[in-house]
Amino acid sequence: MDAPVFAKFMKDEFPMASTCSTGSPSAPTGPAIIDSREKLLALGQLSAGLTHQLNNPAAATVRAAAELRERIAGCGRSW
Repeated sequence: MDAPVFAKFMKDEFPMASTCSTGSPSAPTGPAIIDSREKLLALGQLSAGLTHQLNNPAAATVRAAAELRERIAGCGRSW
């Protein structure tokens, strides 16, 4: 495949790749892409940690409520 045909194929099928390779001013640069990726990774880790910290007390509350429900139901039977 000659270069012009390959270039047209790449531009038609992978427009993001051709935009990044041409050095368009609006296209993000390599370091900017890496910075954005690192920020998203940090945000994901933060949200996972926060979800974990919120889930632990919520799960404990659900377990305690279920046990209390069982004990109250058991008290009614013995009377």
